[in-house]
Amino acid sequence: MSEGRDPAPLVGLVDALVREREENARRAQEEVPVLTEVLDGAPPTVLEAGAQALAEEIEREVLRRIMPELHDVVRRAVREAVLQAFAGVGRRTPDR
Repeated sequence: MSEGRDPAPLVGLVDALVREREENARRAQEEVPVLTEVLDGAPPTVLEAGAQALAEEIEREVLRRIMPELHDVVRRAVREAVLQAFAGVGRRTPDR
């Protein structure tokens, strides 16, 4: 800033912007419905359908993530079982 300018108008604008931003944030928080408010008004069939859809989506995502690993585990287990059965080779469990 130059020495001859009064910083008061700029400070006033910044303060006004900060107040406006805080007010908008407060208003946005108040406008967000709480989950119980949304659920209280929905019929049970809608809630059940929503819960079912969510469960299916979670199941798909979990399976998508673990299937490659699961295939690898099964492949190794089958290979070890076949080798053990036919050639006596592979991992043996100690007798108890």
